[in-house]
Amino acid sequence: MNKKQEQMPSRMASMDFVRISGLLGVVLYHAAGAYATNTPYWNVHDGSSMIATDIRELVDVFIMPLFFFLAGYFTLGSLRKKGHLGFFKSKFWELGFAWIVSVILVLPFLWWAVNMRSAANAVGYLSFWFTWLGGVGQTRLGVFDSAAQNISMQFWFISLLFCFFTVFVLLHKTKSMLTGGNSNPAKFESPSTRKTLLVLLAFGLVCVAGYFISLLLVPDTSWLTIQLFLQFQPSKLFIFAACFGLGIYGYSRNWFLDGKPLGRLSIWVPATILLAVGFMVFGQSVFQNPLSTQTLSPANLLLYASVRSFLLLSFVVTFCSLGVRYFNRPSRSISSLADNSYYIYMIHLVLVSTFQDILMIWPQGPVEIKILIVFGVSLSISYAISRWIFKKTPRWWGLLVLVIISLVLPIAATI
Repeated sequence: MNKKQEQMPSRMASMDFVRISGLLGVVLYHAAGAYATNTPYWNVHDGSSMIATDIRELVDVFIMPLFFFLAGYFTLGSLRKKGHLGFFKSKFWELGFAWIVSVILVLPFLWWAVNMRSAANAVGYLSFWFTWLGGVGQTRLGVFDSAAQNISMQFWFISLLFCFFTVFVLLHKTKSMLTGGNSNPAKFESPSTRKTLLVLLAFGLVCVAGYFISLLLVPDTSWLTIQLFLQFQPSKLFIFAACFGLGIYGYSRNWFLDGKPLGRLSIWVPATILLAVGFMVFGQSVFQNPLSTQTLSPANLLLYASVRSFLLLSFVVTFCSLGVRYFNRPSRSISSLADNSYYIYMIHLVLVSTFQDILMIWPQGPVEIKILIVFGVSLSISYAISRWIFKKTPRWWGLLVLVIISLVLPIAATI
């Protein structure tokens, strides 16, 4: 194994910055949900604002791809340390168990609580729960035009990432068997400017092709629900897989391990800004037709897919390079947020929806102020709950708490 990778610290401060950037983007993305023009599925509606829509469209380009890139980046190191079986077990208890518990107990309770807000949809919890489980065995593809269709909420990421890890372990194990147990490359290469640029260009072009073809087949906002336990956007699946693979490749080529940015920030930052402006200009036709993007002209979709894909590439490289350049030293605040990012992600959406609902008592309030309030309060409370409740116990105890809440509260609500 390469000496740099052998000496790789258990924690990279620069990647903590990248993880937190993605997490803040997720909370901001959801905080704007109640005020956007393209969220008919949101269970809280408090006006329609193009500002909120533009925030969601721009942030959506990079938030989840960043997480998939990071997951891929740390996969090889973890796999070599734990072995195939150990790696799979760790990911099952980290993601798979949370996925199963959430789908069977947590999500049905949350959606039951949402339905209880409407007298027309109010039913007993057990009846709702059995109806929910009836979704097992069903596969559905369609766009969301109501909250009831948004089955997995933010938990879709947990399930899809677990699937990526499972597939990668199987492929890596197969390769290891075919190569006689020596699955590691004979030689690791240090970053080469020319080869790195070719790889990044290939990544961008592959994302353009995959995204463009998917847009021709299904609307950009389509979601595929499989057996109730797996849900994702077909148009984004290729991009997520590409980012996961890019992370694996980047680690194998020592990207960022030498403490240097990937290229010059003086080039990447202006490129990101220009691409972002182009995305907001050329993407308006797609933003205004979120449920029927496949009806737009192929030329329009190709331009949109190209600008979005290379903006994503620029975002990923810029965030990682900024982390290496300016945030490569341990920071207590960033490290603490990164340590609690898992539970913040898991619980923040309920708080976001709650405070969006509360702020409806302020009908004349500026959308920008409401978004900032929801963002700040939800993030702060999620962090506090994670740090002082869930992080003080093993992760499976935190999930057990969610199970107990999901069982006790419905019973209490019927008394």
